[in-house]
Amino acid sequence: MNRANLTAATAAATPWDCLLRQPPQRMAPRVDPDEQMAQPGTKLARLLAVLAERGSCTTLTLSACTDLESRQVWGLLKAPRAIGQVEFLDGRWQLVHGFAGRDVERAAALLRDLGWRVLPPSVRGNAGQTACTKGEQ
Repeated sequence: MNRANLTAATAAATPWDCLLRQPPQRMAPRVDPDEQMAQPGTKLARLLAVLAERGSCTTLTLSACTDLESRQVWGLLKAPRAIGQVEFLDGRWQLVHGFAGRDVERAAALLRDLGWRVLPPSVRGNAGQTACTKGEQ
């Protein structure tokens, strides 16, 4: 690049250019909550394993078993509680029996939107199998 081209290129740039132009956006990788919760070795996975092993536990017991503070236990179990995977009753945490998972719930919602009637396994009497029939609900 010769001196004339360099002068012309710098003359067009102003000190305000860096403030007026938007920097390229860096997007954080999107983490699916289901993938995050399913990863073994996470704090949440340890909490769910303790609940599966013991049946039901107080927050203090979960804290002691996982080396977490009680506020961390509450924070980590907030999302599973919101989707119905765990519940807090009478001061004790426990896994919800028959929790199908978010993927199953989304699939059932899609089938219902397409006109299918979806019955949970407990209604049919066949554990582990969901009934789908096309037609009136």
